[in-house]
Amino acid sequence: MVESKVTRPERGNAPTPPGLVTSPSTGAGREDFPDKPAFNYRWSGGIACYVTPFPSRSSTMWRKIRRILLWIGLLCLIVGGWLGWVTWDILHFGREDQARKSDVAVVLGAAAWDRRPSPVLEERINHAIDLYKRRTVRKLLFTGGFGGLAAMAESEVARDYAVEHGVAAADILIEKKSHSTLENLQEAREVIVAEGLKTVILVSDPLQMRRASVMAKDLGLDSVCSPTPTSRYRSKDLKLDFLLTEVYKYNVYLLAGK
Repeated sequence: MVESKVTRPERGNAPTPPGLVTSPSTGAGREDFPDKPAFNYRWSGGIACYVTPFPSRSSTMWRKIRRILLWIGLLCLIVGGWLGWVTWDILHFGREDQARKSDVAVVLGAAAWDRRPSPVLEERINHAIDLYKRRTVRKLLFTGGFGGLAAMAESEVARDYAVEHGVAAADILIEKKSHSTLENLQEAREVIVAEGLKTVILVSDPLQMRRASVMAKDLGLDSVCSPTPTSRYRSKDLKLDFLLTEVYKYNVYLLAGK
């Protein structure tokens, strides 16, 4: 009888399973199908075994965190770009004096101190008086209601100041109900329509002009803007505070209409 001898393949020379390509250096293989994921193969007693490369839970979590951070960064970039453009628009628009021959100058309200205008309001009134005396406008319309426990409305204080400085009382119009820029313009529109006036020059501080112009256009007023050539907001801190306030209020108006 001839004794048969069964030989077991050596580890390094094991046959390559069908469909596998082996690595010359490690003997590891991968399934040779381009449309399927690559598997890590290793030999165990002459049998090719594979392990599916599932990602660890921690690596999946970090990929989600990176994706979230990417979206947050993109959102910050968009918001920052928008706010930068709005800031530039407010500053640039406030430097333009669009004054033209018009029916009336509408002076936006500001605080009054008892029976005297505050420095901010006084600057606005002086600019309106200059437009009137140069015959750029025929009439002045002062806006602004009662602040706190004031005995007189802002518009009444402005009217008296203008009369003292040479404006005919017959050429002055007022409204006494408003307490905000939007209300200034809404109430002014009622007076303008009632008086049969058509063209308007808006008068206020330079940084407020952009927001006021958009509001006036939305209200259907045929208006241009003429910012005060000087302003009581002179220090860097006051200018910055006024600018940031206008950026905020302008965006609130664009988003909420108020």
